[in-house]
Amino acid sequence: MTAIIPHKKPKGKELTKKQKEENKDKSKIRVGVEHAISGVKRIFILKYKLRVKNYKNHDQLILLGCGLHNFRVKQRRKQ
Repeated sequence: MTAIIPHKKPKGKELTKKQKEENKDKSKIRVGVEHAISGVKRIFILKYKLRVKNYKNHDQLILLGCGLHNFRVKQRRKQ
């Protein structure tokens, strides 16, 4: 997995039109990801630091949270 990093404005110069468009596209992706993360964090148990000793259980809780978020999003689309 690689990180998508926006173009920085060089000192004393401006970004090109192409770079500005690429930054807009990257920000659209970032916003979607941030909304998904906040949707998962609405599940109370995942909002705080998990103190589960067994990492297998930790992963299962995260997967459960993601599944519940996806279910909620699909239900909203049906309405």
